[in-house]
Amino acid sequence: MVSTPGSGFGSGDQGVQALVPLERNTAEDDHLALGRCNSWLRLGKASPQPFRPPKPEDVDTICYTSGTTGTPKGAVISHENLIANVAGSNLNIKFYPSDVYISYLPLAHIYERVNQVALLHCGVAVGFYQGDNLKLMDDLAVLRPTVFASVPRLYNRIYAAITNAVKESGGLKEKLFHSAYNAKRQAIIKA
Repeated sequence: MVSTPGSGFGSGDQGVQALVPLERNTAEDDHLALGRCNSWLRLGKASPQPFRPPKPEDVDTICYTSGTTGTPKGAVISHENLIANVAGSNLNIKFYPSDVYISYLPLAHIYERVNQVALLHCGVAVGFYQGDNLKLMDDLAVLRPTVFASVPRLYNRIYAAITNAVKESGGLKEKLFHSAYNAKRQAIIKA
C-alpha cells in the first residue's frame, strides 16, 4: 500500500493511494493486479458488509519461525494473544505521541508486530529503516528515535563497539565515561 495525503481513504488527509491484491488477474496473466484506491472504495460501497469485529479466539496471524531450532513451523496467534502481549508491554512504560519508534526488525517478527500495535495505540510515530543494516546508523540519525526495541544480538554488538571505543580512548576519557556510566546506573537503580 502506498499512503499519500488526500487520497480519500482513512481519516483526515492521510490515506492509501494504491492497493496490491495478492491474487492474479486471470489464469493467463502472470502478474499482480494493481488498483487505485477509489476503484476499491467503489467496489466496497457496491457490496456493503456488516461490521464483524473479531472474537478473542479468532486467528489474528500465523507467525512463522525461521527453523533455527528445528523444522520451521507456524505459531497461531489469536487476537486475544496479541492484545495480551500489547497490554503487558504497556504495564511499566509510558509512551507519548511525541515519541518516535524506529522499525528495523522484520515485520514478520512477532516482537515487531506487538511493538507496532502497542506504540501506534499510544500515538507514537513509527519510522522504517531503509532495509540495509549498514545504513541503520544513518536511519537512527535521521529519525532520532526515542524508542528502540531490539534483540539481544544487536545490543551485544552495540555494547562491544562502545566498550572497545572507550577502552581505546584510554586515560581521562575512559575515566570520565566510567564515572558518567556509574552515576547514571545508580540513578536508574534508585528510581
